[in-house]
Amino acid sequence: MYASSNYNPEHLRAFAQAQNNPLSKAVLLYRAAAISNEAARQQLLFLAKASDSSYWLKQLTQIGDAEAAYELAMRTARESEQRRWFRFAAQKGDPKSAFELSLLVSEGPEQFELIESSAQQGYPPAVITFAKFHHQNLIMSSSDVQANRDNAIEALYWLDKAAHFDRQSAFKLAKLHWQLQDKSAALTAFEVSYEMGNPLAIDYINVLKNVPRTEASLMYSEAPKSEIVSAVALNNPAQCAQQLQFVASGLDSVVQATSFEALFANDARFDTLDICVNPVVWLEQDELPCTPQDETSRNGRIKCDLSPLADILQTPNFTHLVVFAESGRAYVQRGVMYLDRADDYSVFVHELAHFAGFVDEYALSSGFAEQHCEASNAPNIMIATALDGMDTEKLAQWEQLSHSAQADDIEEAQSITFSVAPSKTCRYASNDSYKPSADITFLEHHDTDYIPPLYIALWQQELDRTANHKAVAQEFLHLAKRNQQRSAIAHWQTYQVAFETALAPAAAQSTLP
Repeated sequence: MYASSNYNPEHLRAFAQAQNNPLSKAVLLYRAAAISNEAARQQLLFLAKASDSSYWLKQLTQIGDAEAAYELAMRTARESEQRRWFRFAAQKGDPKSAFELSLLVSEGPEQFELIESSAQQGYPPAVITFAKFHHQNLIMSSSDVQANRDNAIEALYWLDKAAHFDRQSAFKLAKLHWQLQDKSAALTAFEVSYEMGNPLAIDYINVLKNVPRTEASLMYSEAPKSEIVSAVALNNPAQCAQQLQFVASGLDSVVQATSFEALFANDARFDTLDICVNPVVWLEQDELPCTPQDETSRNGRIKCDLSPLADILQTPNFTHLVVFAESGRAYVQRGVMYLDRADDYSVFVHELAHFAGFVDEYALSSGFAEQHCEASNAPNIMIATALDGMDTEKLAQWEQLSHSAQADDIEEAQSITFSVAPSKTCRYASNDSYKPSADITFLEHHDTDYIPPLYIALWQQELDRTANHKAVAQEFLHLAKRNQQRSAIAHWQTYQVAFETALAPAAAQSTLP
């Protein structure tokens, strides 16, 4: 019986099962595995792994066992040994080893072939990596949809495979479908990503289901201009003092805009301020053409041509415009705020203060310092010159408003201490600058949530003084003049002239970073 079992793998394996001695059992299993008994190979591999026996793992590699080679590679800290065993297993067709080896070799053809081999066998990490590679190297045209679809075949194929077990791949697949103008497929992929636990996907799902593209003209009123101007001059109660309009043309930017809209609506800091936000408007790209900018470059500010909006010679249903673009540095200019996809909500809040004339409390560049540090009508900055010293009138206004902003009654107001602190604003100017707060505020560091009560009171004062002013008309007038459009110049000048007197005490908004 024993002699015949030497040649019968099933008998060898059965005999091994009856052994109490681990060594005897391993020897018999190895003999059975050596003559192609898969069950014996798996049992010996299990015993070797459980006992951490490199000897039997190496013995298994002698009969071509790729799994044993993979285990040996994973058990050594020496990279040369790892490469040796991963390569051995990869050459035997093990997808895990091929992928691990790809992480140890230099970038180039060998690495690509290893990842591809592993991905072709369906190993999830390799599939995800291969999908990411094709997605990152995809070249998309801005206008040729068919060419994009042809170029995207490989990326779509691998992202679709990866989407079965990776929520980020499903998310990328959804965005690619959107780029290829397949809204239905995009929505399905976003839903898959969300079901796999990606919280970002729900925002895209909500936008695709609830925010339609809108013609720019719907942001304007067709009522006669003269009636609108007179109504606004009388502080038309139908509008807030500042009526913001969020606009975007890209899906990512629309999602960002709707997120900021919701955050602002629930931001208790602004409960008392007369600022409202119109529903987000999703424009076609030709109505909001923007050029991506490198924020690190000298002129890295967002560039969007608002001429298509300035060409609509009607009355805007908004006082200020907030443009959500792809990339570039955020800033405010002539009633328009520009944000990019990397900007978070705190950047929006910081820039929003510029709509009311607030100036940054960090050190302005020399160019901006010259503009704001000779004399300043900014609510939050007081300029002190060597000749005249501090502005005592503004100082008294700050103190009085500070007491009323923080107290519920006169007695409490009298007990509140008011402080003025140096501001960094005019560091690069000849004059000194001061602010009505000793604390670091959101105007010095945008990621600081703190807005002093006095700043809210000053903010509302500015809103009351310039209520319903179509500040955006400044930008539209600028564009009309640049484009030499007489009818547009006449149209937008009407708004500028109508509020010239009201805005005179505060310098018209200039470009603020």
